[in-house]
Amino acid sequence: MSVGKYQAVRVSSVTEDKPNDFNLDQVYDLGFRFFGGKPILDQPAVMDKIDSGTMLSGTNGVITYTFLDKSHLTGLYNNPTAGFEAAFGLSSYTPAQQAAARAAIHLWDDLIPQTFVESKGMGADIVFANSLDPAQAYAYYPGSRGWKFQSDVFTNDPNNVQAGNWTNNWFTNLGYGNTTLVHELGHTLGLSHPGAYNFGQDSDGDGVPDDLTMPISRSMRRTATNIRSCPISAGTRPVHVWSTGQAC
Repeated sequence: MSVGKYQAVRVSSVTEDKPNDFNLDQVYDLGFRFFGGKPILDQPAVMDKIDSGTMLSGTNGVITYTFLDKSHLTGLYNNPTAGFEAAFGLSSYTPAQQAAARAAIHLWDDLIPQTFVESKGMGADIVFANSLDPAQAYAYYPGSRGWKFQSDVFTNDPNNVQAGNWTNNWFTNLGYGNTTLVHELGHTLGLSHPGAYNFGQDSDGDGVPDDLTMPISRSMRRTATNIRSCPISAGTRPVHVWSTGQAC
C-alpha cells in the first residue's frame, strides 16, 4: 500500500483565466507513443494504472458514509502495534466541511453505479474526520477483510490555527478544500495514483527530488499544478493527497 502527497507548483509565469485544451490524439495518431519523455496511454491503459485492485462495492450497491462525532477512534486504530497516527489532533468536521464532503460525494454518486447514503455512528463504510497527522489529507483503500479503517478519510484540521492547513477550508471554485475531498473519495473507492510520483523522493541521492515518472493520457488538460507524492513503507499507512509544501 502506498502513500502520496501532492504539492502544487507554478508551471507557467502566465496567469490564465481557464486551462487550455491540450489533446495528444493527433500526436498518438501520427504514431508517436511518447511525449515529453513519458508514454502516452489510451483509455484502457489509464484505467489499468489507476486500478488499485480493490473496490468499495457497499452492501446491495449502497455505500454509507458518516462524520466522526466522537473524541476518539475505535477498533484497530487503537492497536498499538498497527502504527496508526490518525488520532493525533483528531477532531470532527465543521458544518462547512461536512457540506463540502457531501458535495464531493454527490459528484461520485453521479458517476458510479453505487449509491451513497449518509448514516450515523462509526459503522459506515467511509468515516470523515480531521487530524493533524496528514499534511493535507489521506484516505485508506477499501479491502476485503472488513477492517474498519478501510476507506476512511482524514484531512488536516484547517481550524487548528497553529498546526492546521487552512486550504482544507478553501471551498470556492477549484479550492483545495473541494478538490482534496473529491480526490480522497477516489481512493476510498479503490482508485490509486496513476504513476510513481513521490514528493521529496530522492532515489539517485543528488539532493534534488526526483522528476515525475507518471505517464500521460491521450486527452489531458494543462493545469497550473504539478504532482508529487510522499513514500512510506507498506502496511498500515494510507493513500495520501495534496500537500501545500509541508515536509513529509
